[in-house]
Amino acid sequence: METFGERLKRKRRECNLGVAEFAEKIGVTPDAVMKIESGKRGRAFERLPKMAQSLGCRIDDLFPEMDEPMGQTNVGESKTVCADGFEDETLEGWAE
Repeated sequence: METFGERLKRKRRECNLGVAEFAEKIGVTPDAVMKIESGKRGRAFERLPKMAQSLGCRIDDLFPEMDEPMGQTNVGESKTVCADGFEDETLEGWAE
């Protein structure tokens, strides 16, 4: 299974964004992006909304864990992860 960093890197490349351009969009240094992608730095949770926005995806699209079934779920039950960790919350107001 892909790691968070591997998925982030793949999605960044799919969007034709270089490390420096992506770093500028999310407000970090290129070195920080490379460390996140290589797994040498954590997931930078405070940057997740900007990451997803820059890549044109949802936050949960960045998490490989969300690809796996989560125990027994009801049909139609959402597996969306919100920035604050609570389901049914929106990210309204996070994007600038």
